Amino acid sequence: MTVQSCILPRKTRGHKGIQGTPVESYEGILVHDHDPSYYRYGSVHQKCMVHILRYLKDSMENEPDRTWNRQMHGLVREMIHAVNQSEEGKLGQEGQQ
Repeated sequence: MTVQSCILPRKTRGHKGIQGTPVESYEGILVHDHDPSYYRYGSVHQKCMVHILRYLKDSMENEPDRTWNRQMHGLVREMIHAVNQSEEGKLGQEGQQ
């Protein structure tokens, strides 16, 4: 699988900010911040993991009595770590170090 990244900081958000960028004709997995404008482009969507972690952290701070948010935050961080190690060749076939 080939992974390509393109980060496009723009002054304008929404469709106006997307105009004239490669996103207009992109047909792959589009990773973004959940701005509704992006759902008109790409073929598959994934929310940026940094944004997911940020939302979970906000939930932990604003809802300290909840436990699901801490568990999910830990799980997401573990998954990111496992993927990073796998990409560096540190994990074996079974996901073991």
